[in-house]
Amino acid sequence: MKRNLLTTVFVLTVTILFAQNNFQDVVYLKNGSIIRGIIVEQIPNESLKIETADGSLFVFRISDVERMTRERVEVSQQTATAPHSIQQEQTPVRRREFGVKGGLNVASQMVSEGRSSSQTDARLGIHIGFFVELPISTRVSFQPELLYSMQGGKYGVGRHTYTDRIDYINLPLMFKFYIWQQRLSIDVGPQFGYMISAKVSRDGNSVSFYDFEGLNKFDISLALGLSFRLTDKINLGLRGTAGLTSILEGGDSNYTNSVSQLSIAFRF
Repeated sequence: MKRNLLTTVFVLTVTILFAQNNFQDVVYLKNGSIIRGIIVEQIPNESLKIETADGSLFVFRISDVERMTRERVEVSQQTATAPHSIQQEQTPVRRREFGVKGGLNVASQMVSEGRSSSQTDARLGIHIGFFVELPISTRVSFQPELLYSMQGGKYGVGRHTYTDRIDYINLPLMFKFYIWQQRLSIDVGPQFGYMISAKVSRDGNSVSFYDFEGLNKFDISLALGLSFRLTDKINLGLRGTAGLTSILEGGDSNYTNSVSQLSIAFRF
């Protein structure tokens, strides 16, 4: 699964980069000027810097900007409309942003004992919750999230298939490193979770083991992923989390969470 996740991340990155070659940033100023190019820097709530097709750099106060969009490049737009006034150079417009997100979980459990390890089959589920993105610099943001997440895994015993249905409230603390035009970011950080439900099911019947004495309800994982901003309000994300703590305590085997997530986010 880890190899498939890395392959998916690579393919998603290449596809996004090629798909966006025919688009440019467009800044509409309150004085009527229209500037086309690439936004290369931005100070939240203060200023932005845009580079036009001829290599010129222009810096504007956010208070002078009416709106910003992404538009398809046309032949007639190869040169930018000259601005009426230029501010001293500063630095995409990035502000503190709140949002909601949700999507698909492909969850399994890594089972290790000594030097041997194996992985259960996947349980499909969802995740949903809230987030806030807090800019640290022009290229780095901190994004804490609060998510409900369906996790667990499937495994066979004899002729029967069992499904562990383990649900968490997770707190990912993600650092976002923007690598392309303030739209594509690499996201990495720790995730802390608390188990709120634990059931095992077989043939349509389920039994709770949430009160099992050896169950570790706290989870710590490492999260790594990619995010791409389709528009100013919509994001797509691909993320993988690898558990660092065992679900069961006191045994010879370690059971850790492994989750791949595909999500869509809406910003306010």
